[in-house]
Amino acid sequence: MQSYEPSFSLLVGGSSLTPRPPSPPSIPAHLSGKITLQKRIAGSTQFVRSAAVYMLHLPSPSPSLPWPAISSHAVSELTAHLDVLRSHSGSRLVVTAMVLPLPHPQGSGQGGTTADAEMEAAARVRDLSLLQLANGKHPEKAEVVDLLHGIRDGAGGFVLTDEIGSPTSAFVAWEVQYQAYGEVKR
Repeated sequence: MQSYEPSFSLLVGGSSLTPRPPSPPSIPAHLSGKITLQKRIAGSTQFVRSAAVYMLHLPSPSPSLPWPAISSHAVSELTAHLDVLRSHSGSRLVVTAMVLPLPHPQGSGQGGTTADAEMEAAARVRDLSLLQLANGKHPEKAEVVDLLHGIRDGAGGFVLTDEIGSPTSAFVAWEVQYQAYGEVKR
């Protein structure tokens, strides 16, 4: 019996929004046959059609890169993946972003931990600093979710199939699939 090892394509797109584009990560030797790094012009149609997973990281806002510019760029990047996800129902898009956590007020009965409180405090300080420095803000989780749900065409659009977060980090990852109108995903 032949061993099956699925291939995984990690796609890295260049972006004119970041001041200095990060250098591509090096791939460990034991994974080099399973992961493919590719570059394409930001916002251009996704030309790799056979990947099981596509990844998109939304950068954190800064004084030189406000949230409205990031969200506008994100819409073009997400739209670039619309056709490939529609054509390949097994493909997924994983979107990551640092977002403001939902507040957990004292005595809310939600059992927040010290890590939750410390992470939320750090995220709120970053947001306040951005407001003071550049009259900017970090996105709330609902803003990113609305952005993802807003990617549509005449036949359907993006739906969130999973969300992963951590009580010790403001980063969240969403798994996105294309869903035709009238179709029910499980």
